[in-house]
Amino acid sequence: MAEKACLTETEVQVLYGIGIVQLRKMRGRGVGPRFIKISGAMGKCGGRVVYPVKDLEAWLATMPCGGAALPVGEREGAARK
Repeated sequence: MAEKACLTETEVQVLYGIGIVQLRKMRGRGVGPRFIKISGAMGKCGGRVVYPVKDLEAWLATMPCGGAALPVGEREGAARK
């Protein structure tokens, strides 16, 4: 079976652990992985959103990981002296 080119929100949640609500919030703010909106039936609202796997994985590769990405004094919300 060939690998899928695009994933639904549910598939992204299962495979990558990114919640559907979080995906929707990121889309609303114009951040996050690139997505494609597939229109619903003609004249109807709705439709669905899919995420191209290559774009999703490229976006994930840009995310910082680990706890020491920034020195302690530069971390967001760090205690001030």
